[in-house]
Amino acid sequence: MFGEIPSSLPTVTWQVERIDPEFGKTIKVALVCGGANDLAFEDIINPSFKPGKFIDTFEGKIREVTYLDTKDLLKVVRDKCPNAVIVLFSYHLPISYESDYHDMKNYFRFENDNDVTWYLNEFFHFENIDAMIHEARVRSVWAHSLSSYWLRKAVTDSNLDNDVRGPGIVFSPSGYGMENAAFAGRSFVHSDYTHPTTDAMQSERVLKTPRGNALDDMLQMAAHVMLNNFEGAKALRAKIHGPTSLEEALFSRSPERGLSPLQLLVQEAHRIQHSFIASFFHPNTAGAKSYAGIAKDRYLKHLELTDAIDKKPAAGAAHAAPAAGAPETFEERLSRFKLRGPGPLQSDVGHYFVDSLRVSTKTASTSDKGLASDIYIVLHLRNGTTARWMLNFQYYEQELAGTKFLIKLQPQFEPGEKEAFYVDTGGHMELDKIVGVSIALSTQRPGTWDKLGDNWSPERITLEINGVEVVNRPFSGLVVPPGGSVDLKYPDPFVPAAGPAIAPVAIKVPRISADGFRAQVVKTSPGSGGL
Repeated sequence: MFGEIPSSLPTVTWQVERIDPEFGKTIKVALVCGGANDLAFEDIINPSFKPGKFIDTFEGKIREVTYLDTKDLLKVVRDKCPNAVIVLFSYHLPISYESDYHDMKNYFRFENDNDVTWYLNEFFHFENIDAMIHEARVRSVWAHSLSSYWLRKAVTDSNLDNDVRGPGIVFSPSGYGMENAAFAGRSFVHSDYTHPTTDAMQSERVLKTPRGNALDDMLQMAAHVMLNNFEGAKALRAKIHGPTSLEEALFSRSPERGLSPLQLLVQEAHRIQHSFIASFFHPNTAGAKSYAGIAKDRYLKHLELTDAIDKKPAAGAAHAAPAAGAPETFEERLSRFKLRGPGPLQSDVGHYFVDSLRVSTKTASTSDKGLASDIYIVLHLRNGTTARWMLNFQYYEQELAGTKFLIKLQPQFEPGEKEAFYVDTGGHMELDKIVGVSIALSTQRPGTWDKLGDNWSPERITLEINGVEVVNRPFSGLVVPPGGSVDLKYPDPFVPAAGPAIAPVAIKVPRISADGFRAQVVKTSPGSGGL
């Protein structure tokens, strides 16, 4: 948990398939993770790689790895471990809107100043560094939220499959918030990117990195080869013992497998350097505790819920009718929130927690262009507070001759646009705490701006919880001004058996400032400014 150690083991699926079937039957809890390396987060957060085109570049790959491949992996685990509760770990947020600007600038400068990259797969090229740091933050938050959505949906859909569910599949998020990303105020990940790193596994990681002792020789040879000087190539071949393509290229002084000797040297040096700092962006002690604590709590809650279900009378058996005014059962709550699926109740127990949200919108053609307000999804909680998350990408501001310009990486909430927004709730939101949901606009931005829109006119809003659609509302002629909101009329109020309906809690949306916001859960007291 405290920094990766190089391993020659292939994929997680390969490892699971090697489990002896008889031994697999004895496993009671199967902890499953993986797939993050297949996404190449190094490229996703690198604003020099496909600048401004990251959605088209990565969206399909993220779904493939975190949904399709994950469902296949869960099937393999269930085949090998038929009696186990499977716990699937989610990813954590590497960089967020709260990652310190100066720390990020220093990191990107470090990558830029090295002839061979350390963490990033592609070279970082300085252009507008402010805009590039902004895009890196946006790319990281977007990719993490989208990955979390598909991972959670993979668990939801797998639990609906009677052949895969078994004793149950539990989704276990990281519990990280914006403030826990790298370079943020209370980071849960290692943020040191220079060798040697400070994590406890650093020395062991270096020892187990193949050809790590030849890094300096490779870098020196690369400098020579740039000048077509292969002096020392024989000694280096004798020292490195692989990879074969590099050895052959140093011998023949010609390309191997489509790569020149210089490219192969740089590629291998990058792999070694990346291995040396493999703890970068990985959980530190606090982050590991967050993962472990949530996994434990989720597993115990799963056992509690499924045990209670097992003790219920069988379908068709005689049992007493609920008493007047009886408290809401778990199954009734799931139905009220539109999360009760067609299968046995065991398949839906994971919805005790609200882990991911997907908000899909169609903006009317009559809506203002260049909408300036930030748009949030707001959960209204039973204790009178709210939890809110910003849906739009954080905007980038530039100022010229006293006039501010708002720059959007994507045309979000523009007239006629259809789009989807994803939220990782952080792992601590329980379904029964929610009494209402709304979409809210922040107040107007202070200052003098160029060509900004004020009002948003939604034509349709849909909401998914944990990959299940629960709201699909059309609108006609609705105009939401800065500081305004849309009540999604969700969930339905609880109606006790043989008793009067309980009045819904009044929804009050505190005004959200557009100045200096943070895109994270923000709790506010009731009465702090309604609309």
